[in-house]
Amino acid sequence: MMHRLRRSLDRGRGGGTPTTNTNAVQITDVGTSIIQGARPHQEDRFIALQPGSFKSNQDIALFVVLDGHAGANVAEHSRKTLADYIDAALSKTTSHSQETYKAAIQEALDQEDEHADRESWDDGSTLALALIDTAQKILVEADVGDSHVMLAERTRRNPNEQKKLNKLDNALRAHHLAKGKNEWSITRLSTPHDPDNPVEKKRIEDAGGEVKYDTGTPRVGALAMSRSLGDLDLKLPRVNRLAGHNLTDLDGVETGLKPAVLRITGWHDKEVILDQMIVQGQNATYTVSSLADHQESSVGITKDCSTPINKWNTDSTKLHPKYRGILRAQIPRSSTTIAVRYLLIIDKTQQLVHMMNNSDFFIGGFVGVALLYAIASIVRFSLLSLAPKNFPPGPPTLPFIGNVHHFASNKLHIKFTEWRKTYGDIVGLKAGPANIVVLNSAEVTRELLEKRGNIYSGRPTDYIFREHIVHGAQHILFSQNDAYLKRWRSAVRYLLGPAGTEQALPLQNATAACLAYNLVLTPKMFQDHLHNWGLGTPLSAICGHRGAQKDKNLIKLFYGNQKNWLELLNPGSAPPVGMLPFLKYVPEFLARWKGQAKELRKNQLGFYYMMLNSAKDELERNKNRENDRPDGFVSLMERLLQEQGEKGGFDDHQLAYLGGGLLDAAVDTTYLSALTFIKALGAHPEILKRAQAEVDNFSSASQPPRLKDLEKLQYLKACFFEVLRWRPVAAVNLPHTLDVDDIFRGYHIPKGTVVLQNIWADSHDPSIYPSPSTFDPERYLTNPYGTQMSAEACQAEGRKISYAFGSGRRQCPGNVFAQNGFLAMAAKLVWAFDVVAKEPLDLSVETGFHGGLLLGSEPFEVDFVPRSEARRQAIIEDFEKTRNWLD
Repeated sequence: MMHRLRRSLDRGRGGGTPTTNTNAVQITDVGTSIIQGARPHQEDRFIALQPGSFKSNQDIALFVVLDGHAGANVAEHSRKTLADYIDAALSKTTSHSQETYKAAIQEALDQEDEHADRESWDDGSTLALALIDTAQKILVEADVGDSHVMLAERTRRNPNEQKKLNKLDNALRAHHLAKGKNEWSITRLSTPHDPDNPVEKKRIEDAGGEVKYDTGTPRVGALAMSRSLGDLDLKLPRVNRLAGHNLTDLDGVETGLKPAVLRITGWHDKEVILDQMIVQGQNATYTVSSLADHQESSVGITKDCSTPINKWNTDSTKLHPKYRGILRAQIPRSSTTIAVRYLLIIDKTQQLVHMMNNSDFFIGGFVGVALLYAIASIVRFSLLSLAPKNFPPGPPTLPFIGNVHHFASNKLHIKFTEWRKTYGDIVGLKAGPANIVVLNSAEVTRELLEKRGNIYSGRPTDYIFREHIVHGAQHILFSQNDAYLKRWRSAVRYLLGPAGTEQALPLQNATAACLAYNLVLTPKMFQDHLHNWGLGTPLSAICGHRGAQKDKNLIKLFYGNQKNWLELLNPGSAPPVGMLPFLKYVPEFLARWKGQAKELRKNQLGFYYMMLNSAKDELERNKNRENDRPDGFVSLMERLLQEQGEKGGFDDHQLAYLGGGLLDAAVDTTYLSALTFIKALGAHPEILKRAQAEVDNFSSASQPPRLKDLEKLQYLKACFFEVLRWRPVAAVNLPHTLDVDDIFRGYHIPKGTVVLQNIWADSHDPSIYPSPSTFDPERYLTNPYGTQMSAEACQAEGRKISYAFGSGRRQCPGNVFAQNGFLAMAAKLVWAFDVVAKEPLDLSVETGFHGGLLLGSEPFEVDFVPRSEARRQAIIEDFEKTRNWLD
């Protein structure tokens, strides 16, 4: 597999003419080289503007290397406009100094980010920039990300020393140079953003990012890319600002550039020797040297390798022939070749500003190297797909993929439960190199997720969702077991704690009254009405947005997002980027999931900010009222907005994700549980009659159940827990990860193992629940736990009434809110209607319910028939009494 070296002929912006000021620094030659390598598209750009290019100052030159990634939008736009932005900023004053240059560069970079934000671009670019005021002899350097600026300054060498050096052969010459006998000194002006540096590592982690070592070399997790232009999805709000840094970390330096006295002919004779100087950064050694056999300047980079394995040559596209360089890349032991983009700026005194970046990696080398690498990778991947020593037992694995082929099933909870019969209540699986453990009983769930919750509460780092859809770890579904999770759980107690759930009851009563009213008007549209109710209740409680049940466009937007979101989350739907990292670099036109993720992120973030703006609007309306809202209800996001600016408060972007994430977790589970309940009532008229009899005991034919009576409805409460047991919406709960190695029952569970709680296995265990496939609320009346064992035995072993809300530190805190909403809805419906199925309903989990990430009923038909005209009229009146909560 040979390198395909593509050179870019028109990827830069150049211009200007050398200054006529004889006292100024003379920039005589500029050379650039951009190598595309094996990538299908060139994403890098450069700017090379000599004096005379700027209206604001004819003496300044600008040189920029733009290292694009995930696309070329940002790099290309910066190539076209960055200099214009700087020029416009400098035009505001006629007196230019190092500080005004820094301010202009900062303003220009911020404008580039703002434009990327407006265009919703999902790509980005790191940057190395040098602005030279040739008259004042000032150089201002800016670096964003892992692009760098080097300054090489030449000193005169004693002629006798030069003659001796010229007589040395190559080996002795290298030895001689190592002793420091050289005429060039090289300094890096840029600030290394080395992820392995303790200071930088702390900055990244404090901002919510991470440093990954899965390739051996420290690689920066998503949030570190905030040190770039673009990448707006990774820095809303700016991560650097959160960490106490500005966006660009500008460094301005005065280099001591001086006007020439006379030319040094050695350069033109191609006898230049540049010192090899080790510059630490990202665990790489940057080398600026010459190849004696070619007697031309070259640029190379090595990593963990002292001798070159391969040399390959390319002419620098724009470089003057006499400075045409040979690019020597040394393939490191990891067999990954580093493609280098560099910019040479040579002034009249033979001082050199060398700008390069090393952030693009591509597979390369001669056939022999590639073949060895391929063989080693295959062997390594094959070994990683084997189960670790003393790993919990599980089904046989296939080479390379492990058990991935089993994940094609859309009802994994059933397959996991089948494996329990063979392998026990803790099952070990492999997905390529990843380790997975399935917990098939409440006992192992308690032992691991609850008693050892301090180490079993992480979330897997999913590349697609954390890098392409959600903002790092701010979405609650993907947040880690860290300080942010604690802040999140503390904040949502405003709504989901005892006081909050009590305050929300009238709102839940009003949305239930609206649902019943809609069923009176158009009963055949009951699934749509349940959809609207499922969104309207939590949306009002979280952000104060009232009237969602009447806003068809809003409802369509949310559920459309949810559909796309769940399709990507479903096992097997998204490509296995974790197993096959090269899939990250497949261009969007060949990777349909990238386009899907881009569109989903745009729509999802738009909805989250709509929620934020609704909360702000409601808060402002309340300020302008003489008194509080007549109903006295204050939404969760309104409360948190009032705390902004206080210690521990959430900024706008965090608050948008807090509210949006909470809504995502609430809506589908609420709607699908209610739909299952309606289906069960239609299939079991005797259960409906029993529920109606209970509700009638606390109401009259003209008065729907009151809020104060909900707690007394024990049969309806039993129906709620039976729905959660019989058809749990999340039959397999969201995955946890293990933070450290652990031993359980003699099994070794390695750090990083993904842990799945199979709720279905326990809730359908016949030794715990007799006739588990039967919908039978009565089981919770004879025993509040619904189990065969006594309530005392359940309490003694720490058993929960329901595991549908998860376990341990990741347990959903909304269980009481969900129960209250369900009871308010169910009480009104069974009081007002008979639920009549015209034909038998399919209750089979195999055919009557769809699987995937969430378990929900397939479409079915029932009629909602008012039990009497008096009850029908009472529902209309009940809605009129409560509608002020929805306006």
